[in-house]
Amino acid sequence: MKKHIVLFALLLLAAGAASAQDELFEAKLTKEKVPAVVLASVEKDFPDAIITEYNALPVTILEEGWVITKDKPMDGKYDTYYLTIKGKNFDGKATYNANGELVSAQEYAKDIPLPLNVERAIGKRYPGWGISKDHMSSTFYKGDRKKTYYHVKLSKGPEYVTVVFDGHGNEVKQGRLHGKEKGREMNRDEG
Repeated sequence: MKKHIVLFALLLLAAGAASAQDELFEAKLTKEKVPAVVLASVEKDFPDAIITEYNALPVTILEEGWVITKDKPMDGKYDTYYLTIKGKNFDGKATYNANGELVSAQEYAKDIPLPLNVERAIGKRYPGWGISKDHMSSTFYKGDRKKTYYHVKLSKGPEYVTVVFDGHGNEVKQGRLHGKEKGREMNRDEG
């Protein structure tokens, strides 16, 4: 009974935090509220794409991390714009600063092969695991430098894991193992 009460309390807390995150960390915008320099940069960076959603964030992005500026009021002047973009050559999200500089982009790739060095690294590190046809890439820009990471779902029988590799084929993060067998082990242990 205590487990159920604790679980219920944690679920309520998580729901409250998720709701608070939407209110605190994101503001939906109309196209007219986005600076012209940002819109011009999107046209240059993603030709033939359309913006389907406009958002502003009270955050600063440093390399691969986010720094949340909690005490900055959301008064209509934003430092960071988070846009959903769809097009022939891009489907994902792009983040721009107020000067129109591309900070990061996440692309959802369907049926597009991974770079060869990433595929080789996966084959070496995860023999016998299959690579999903779809993956996500995240690219972070800072001046002339850019770093790209590939988020890849691997499967082996009923199990699957999500791993992240950099553009050189180095694994930088491994997700949790999921699947039917893993779920059965957890249920036995809780038991």
